[in-house]
Amino acid sequence: MDIKTLRAEHPEIVSEMTREITEAVSATVRAAALEEGRAAGVAAETQRIKDIEANALPGHDELVASLKFDGKTSGAEAAVQILRAEKAKGATRLAAMREDATAVAAVAAVAAPAAAPVDDGTLKTDEQYKAIWEASPALRSEFLEASHYAAYAKANAGGRLKILSK
Repeated sequence: MDIKTLRAEHPEIVSEMTREITEAVSATVRAAALEEGRAAGVAAETQRIKDIEANALPGHDELVASLKFDGKTSGAEAAVQILRAEKAKGATRLAAMREDATAVAAVAAVAAPAAAPVDDGTLKTDEQYKAIWEASPALRSEFLEASHYAAYAKANAGGRLKILSK
């Protein structure tokens, strides 16, 4: 018996056999397609996560983790989001540095020593000569006491001093 005769004499058997074969083949094809789809999905998701990781910057770990696990953000989209976060962070850092600079300038202004008094050759009070002597390490090494320097400076200002040699 050939297929034509079988179809002509027993169409219900042919129909039943066709249905069973179709179901068996269809189940096999579906299982293979499902496995192929899963493999393609795993490969695509792995690549997506690698692309996000490739764009990661230190200090943005929480953002990178959220992008990796949202299941939809591409590597390019992640790069844009990380760049925006870094830009915002940079602006915050810049503002903080400006605040620090202002604070340092204020401290420096308060901590800056007053200008050291200078002997301009005019007659001064003993307190002024003492302040000049205290402000100058060279004068302190040359004159043992402020009163010695004051006596020298007064004599020099009054023209009563003659230096013979240096």
